[in-house]
Amino acid sequence: MQKITVLDTTLRDGAQSEDITYSVEDKASIIQVLDGFGLDYIEIGHPAANPKDLVVFESLRHVRLKTARAAVFGTTRKAHAAVHSDPQVQMLVQSGAPVAVISGKSWDTHILAAKGCTLAENLAMIRDTVSFCKARKLEVIFNAQHFFDGATANISYAMSALQAAVEGGADIITLCDTNGNTFPNDISKICAQVKLLVEVPLGIHTHNDCGLAVANAIAAVQAGITHVQGTFNGTGARCGNADLAILLPNLQLRMGYDCIPAAQLPRITSVCHHIAEVSNITIPNRTPYVGSAAFANKANAHLEGAEHLTTKVAPVSSDMVGNVSYLLRTETAGRALVLGKIREIFPDFSKDSTQLQYITQMIKHMEFEGYQFEAATASFSLVVQKILGTYRPLFDLVYYKIMEEQPNIGDKPANAILKIRVGHRQELTASEGVGPVNALENALRLALEISYPAVKKARLIDYKVRFIDANSGTSARVRVLLTATDGQNVWTTAGVSQDIIEASWIAMADSFGYYLFEAEKSAAGGAE
Repeated sequence: MQKITVLDTTLRDGAQSEDITYSVEDKASIIQVLDGFGLDYIEIGHPAANPKDLVVFESLRHVRLKTARAAVFGTTRKAHAAVHSDPQVQMLVQSGAPVAVISGKSWDTHILAAKGCTLAENLAMIRDTVSFCKARKLEVIFNAQHFFDGATANISYAMSALQAAVEGGADIITLCDTNGNTFPNDISKICAQVKLLVEVPLGIHTHNDCGLAVANAIAAVQAGITHVQGTFNGTGARCGNADLAILLPNLQLRMGYDCIPAAQLPRITSVCHHIAEVSNITIPNRTPYVGSAAFANKANAHLEGAEHLTTKVAPVSSDMVGNVSYLLRTETAGRALVLGKIREIFPDFSKDSTQLQYITQMIKHMEFEGYQFEAATASFSLVVQKILGTYRPLFDLVYYKIMEEQPNIGDKPANAILKIRVGHRQELTASEGVGPVNALENALRLALEISYPAVKKARLIDYKVRFIDANSGTSARVRVLLTATDGQNVWTTAGVSQDIIEASWIAMADSFGYYLFEAEKSAAGGAE
C-alpha cells in the first residue's frame, strides 16, 4: 500500500479565509485535536506575518506532539539580501519547529513583476533559504508557488526553481496550484513530467477557485505524487484549499492509499466538526463523508432492506468516517454513537447501563435545540453526570438584571445585578463590565469567591456566538461557546437560547460549575 504523507495547513492557509480569525487558544485547541489523528505534519503558522504564532510556537516548546511534526511557514529571503540577516528566515529557525515549509516563486511572470528581482536572483533566493534551514537541522518542504501557471508559461524556468530547491537540500518539493485554475488532466500530465526529472519526493497543494482542489490533488497522487497538503473543511484564501475531510477518505477508502492509521479515520467527522466549531463556521449538510446529510436517504423502492444501504447508495459505510446513516439511525446506532462520546470522558462506562438510553435521548433533544457537543466537551460531561447523579450543582441562579448605557459614556457601560443560591445562603452582587456578558461574569465571580476562592484561578479566554437559524431574523436562536482555563486545563461549554445574554449565562454557569466541581473532586481525591 503506497504511503502518502499529509500536511494539514488549516491553521496557516486555512486562516486566510475571510471569515476566520484564530486566537492563540483556538490554535492550541485545534492542534490538540489534530495531534494523534495520524497526520504527518501540522503547519502551525507564519510567525513573520502573524505575531500571535510566535506565542503558539513558544508554547509548543513545552509540549511534545504525539504523532505529527510541527511545521513553520515562511518565504525565501529577500532579493539581494544575505540569508543569515533576513529576520523572516531567522524566525523559521527561532520558532523551534522541526519542519520548515518555505514558499518560493516558480512563475517567471511574477518574478519579473517584482521590483529589483531577476530570474537568476530568485533561484539564488530559493537555494540559499533552503540550504540555510537544512544547515540548522530542519526538515524542509519547498512549496513552489504558482508552479502550474509557471510550468504552462515557461516549463524550463519552473523546473529550474525546483532544481534550486533540490540543490539546497529540500526533503519534499510541493507543486502548488496557487490560483486554483488548473484542470485535473493538466495536473496529471505536469506532475508525471516533473516526477521523471526530480528525484526528491513530490507534493501537491491545490486551491479550489474552480471547484477542483480535491480532484486535482487526486490526479496528482495518481501521477505519482506522495505528499498532499490541504485544510479541514476546505478553508483557505478565496474559495479555499483541498478539503482533507474529502480527500483523505477518497485516497484511503476508495483508492487504497495509506494516508493515516486506519483506526483514526472514523474520527474524521468529529475532528471536522470540532475544528468548524472553534473556527465559528458551519459545515454544509451535504459535505461528502462528514456532512449531516452525507448518509441521509429516504426509504424507497431501490433502498429496500437497510442492510444494503452502503453498497447500493453510499460510496463507503458511514461508520468508516465516524458519521451516521439516517436510514440506519436506529436507537441502537444512536446509543453506540453516544456511548463512544461518553467513554472518551468516562472510559469505564458500561454499554449495558440502564442510563444510556436516557442520555442518548437527552443529547438528541439538545442537539435538536441547537447544541453542538463536539467542541463543548465540558457541557457534554455535565449532561452525562447530571443524569448519572454524580454531579452536585454548587450554585443556582435566582435572577440577574442587566443595564446598559446608550450611548456609551465610559469604559464600562454595562451593569449587572445577580442573585445566586449557594447552599442555604443567597448571594447578591452587582458589577460593571465592558459589555453585558462581561458585567455578568464579574458579578458571578464576586458571588462565588466567598464560598469558592478557587474561582479566582479560572478565566474565560474565548467567546464565540453562532446564529443557528439565521432566517428567523431577530428571533433567531444563538449558540454561545465559552472556553476557559485555570492555567493548566482548558475546557469549553455551550449555551443555546433566543436571548444572547441567556445563552451566555448558560455557558458561563456551566463553565464555572464544571471547573469548581472538578476542583472539589480533585481536592477530595488528594485528601484521600
